[in-house]
Amino acid sequence: MAEERKSPKKQAWVIEQAKREVDQAEQALKVAETAQEKQDAREDLREAKERLAGLQRTTRRDRRADASVDQAQAAVDAAEKTPGSADDRKAQARLDEAKAQAGKTEERKDAARGDARESFYAAMGPQIAEAIKQFPELREFFRKAIEGRWDAAKQQRELNDPDNPWHAFWEAKGEYWRAGFQAQFGPNVTAGVWNDRVNKALEAIDAAALEKGVVLTAQERQNLARRYWYSEWSSDNDALLSWMQERRATKEEQGTNVSDDPEALTDPLLPASRNTKMRELADLAEAYGLSYDEATLGMWADAILDNKKNVNGIQDTRFKEFLVQQSRSKYAGFGDQLDGDTNLRQLAGGYISELSRLMELSPADIRLTPDKMDPLLLRALTDIDPGTGKPRRVPLWEFSKQIRQDDRWQFTNNARETYMSAGTKFAKALGLAG
Repeated sequence: MAEERKSPKKQAWVIEQAKREVDQAEQALKVAETAQEKQDAREDLREAKERLAGLQRTTRRDRRADASVDQAQAAVDAAEKTPGSADDRKAQARLDEAKAQAGKTEERKDAARGDARESFYAAMGPQIAEAIKQFPELREFFRKAIEGRWDAAKQQRELNDPDNPWHAFWEAKGEYWRAGFQAQFGPNVTAGVWNDRVNKALEAIDAAALEKGVVLTAQERQNLARRYWYSEWSSDNDALLSWMQERRATKEEQGTNVSDDPEALTDPLLPASRNTKMRELADLAEAYGLSYDEATLGMWADAILDNKKNVNGIQDTRFKEFLVQQSRSKYAGFGDQLDGDTNLRQLAGGYISELSRLMELSPADIRLTPDKMDPLLLRALTDIDPGTGKPRRVPLWEFSKQIRQDDRWQFTNNARETYMSAGTKFAKALGLAG
């Protein structure tokens, strides 16, 4: 007889969640105001619809596979009632083939369910994601919450249960980590309040770095501003100074305790015109996503400043042609548009704007020299299509998604507002947000 299989109702919650994601994406598109917001909302809606359609296709394939197994099993049952062993073998072969097909369908269905769950957990924010990562048993809790459509009161009753493994997770964190979490995600913490706290942390960090002679990059300062609240630094300045002392030793050993100030590029004993020209050339090189050492920049500066060599600006032209050639080679996906009038910063304006917006950085702080470029931006500008092995331009919506998947984004106000809008009920029920 046909084997018993799990009821499809047990997987219905996955499709229901996917439908809700489509509804939310449609609503976000309706309220979007700027062109960028509308573009992002349309892309989110497209992805949500594709995810839902995929789940629905998987469900239909699953039903067809189940039917084929039932038919093959019926053929086996019928063959067993006849004396011919050949019929038995043929029927059993059909059953085996049908079961194999059903197994493949089940694998695809499991993968689709997994994708839907991960999307839901990610929307709940870093606190939920981290808890689930450390305590997989929480997956069952959230599965029930989604499937049962628990309201806030039900969520709170369940999550306040002392037997819930979340309590073990929370207690395992140190007092400073819990205090930092409350400082960032507490009940009355708005984006403005957290921003003020970040600024306060930056003042303390800059003072400590100055006292110990540590040169910090803009990204290091932002990372340390959050760490300030999640460690003893917020209440023990000596601990911060001690860390800075160790950091200076490490950076000096690595040769990274140097200033980003362009003035450091030049020699104050050399003519001002040469220093100025070297800075100009360095800035122009960066606009094309390139950087050169002082010797190379000095050589070009000397050639350009030499009136005999630079007749009719020929050396200026050669330097720019040199930059275009080098930039086309390194950023091949943009090679067809890079020329003497159009540099990489102009072509990458959308990526820079998105990185600035989501990571809450000043566009002026986003460098284009390869050794100082943000890894996400560098990867997007030099991406290779794995299917063809050829350079490709990463779509802006995909780049935005990559930013949101980066650990650094988790701690921005942008992320906080995104997460809290989706997961505030859960956070409150956990006692983490009031």
